[in-house]
Amino acid sequence: MPESPKDETKSLKKSLEYVAKLISTAFIVILLLIGAFLIYYFISAKIVSKKTGLPPKLSLYTIVSGSMAPAINRSDIIVNVRIDDFTTLKIGDVITYKSQSSLIENMTITHRIIDVKIKNDGSREFITKGDYNLSADSSPVQQRDILGKTILKIPKLGQIQFLLATKLGWLLIVLLPALGIIIYDILKVFKVLGVTGKAEKITGKDITQVVEKEENKKIIETLEKIKKNPQLFARNHTEVRNNEVIQEEKNITPPIQNIDESKVNETSVNNNEQPESNEPLKIFPNDEDNNNFDNPNEL
Repeated sequence: MPESPKDETKSLKKSLEYVAKLISTAFIVILLLIGAFLIYYFISAKIVSKKTGLPPKLSLYTIVSGSMAPAINRSDIIVNVRIDDFTTLKIGDVITYKSQSSLIENMTITHRIIDVKIKNDGSREFITKGDYNLSADSSPVQQRDILGKTILKIPKLGQIQFLLATKLGWLLIVLLPALGIIIYDILKVFKVLGVTGKAEKITGKDITQVVEKEENKKIIETLEKIKKNPQLFARNHTEVRNNEVIQEEKNITPPIQNIDESKVNETSVNNNEQPESNEPLKIFPNDEDNNNFDNPNEL
């Protein structure tokens, strides 16, 4: 049997709700994973750098200039891995380092290696250049200044960092979603209250009738059971009545342990005692009555 348009609408609505719920759940899971990774990264980076003085095994940097365009653009995030063996670095690799140039001393730079030179002591120094720049960097990069080699680029993700650095970004990304969740919960409460109110308006007048119908239905079911099996009902009724009688007898007759034995003994002694008297036992209270008994003709 084909579904009616109303049923199709309900089915479509249910499917859309399921998809929306799935997307929101996936989004929340992704955010939680990113948050967990960032927490792990910052904590491990602090611990490693504090203990060894070396850069962390993995590091993240946000690009703030266009000197490496078009390979790496502004607001891209790069992932670097620490270099333990500098002989593995070659021409064409992109590295992040601390600049020793007088113009930009101690600034973090990410440029490409265009030449490698071996010094007399066996260490290496690297000539670097930005892809967008016309000339090489003024100062060679020493091994001790290298923070890591770039292995991954995440395009435009750094825009979130730039946005969070502003008051407007903080408002849009943090406060507005929180406010939206609060408003959504309030609307859900009002919706539930509205549905409850409508139900009371529709069924409020007939609610007693509904209750009476339910009670009558139970009575009818009981009567039907009695008709089908009257002997069972009679036996159950007799058992109930016997239980009631037993309970009444328990309430009337005091328990044996509550009877005072001293009073029982006293009553027994009083019953066995006979009054002491020397006078003859009189059947009638006076002599006249006795005379009347001897002379029945005078009655």
